[in-house]
Amino acid sequence: MLKKLGLAVLLASVPAACAGNGVATSPEVGDLESLGTDIEIDNRTTSSLRIYALYAGQETRLGRVGALSAETVRIPQGAASTIRLVARPSAGVKTQRRHMSEPVEVFPGHRITWELKASPGVSDVPRFSTVRVFACTDPAC
Repeated sequence: MLKKLGLAVLLASVPAACAGNGVATSPEVGDLESLGTDIEIDNRTTSSLRIYALYAGQETRLGRVGALSAETVRIPQGAASTIRLVARPSAGVKTQRRHMSEPVEVFPGHRITWELKASPGVSDVPRFSTVRVFACTDPAC
């Protein structure tokens, strides 16, 4: 199974390496947005949240997800191999309150989901979360 998967990945990369006049080219500026790993955020709280990736001690903003909704954000390719996801309230007031995931290994070709849940009581940040990482075998993934 792994040999077949490796062969499929190798064969899929051959046309990209041979594009043009037999010379491999680097991505164009417009193509840079297509590089990276997607993270599906499922916000099951009643607060809008800003989503960040934490690596090397720095938070990099990935996007925003509305209350009781789902969005997909992208981690740039090569940003880091291990990150933590951070959710902060989208309120206009800068706050130190946040919810942080456990460490997540980021690999090309994987699909990551992060489900955020509220706890009973009053809170504007999630109290529980689940991160799932899937090895994606679908070429459209």
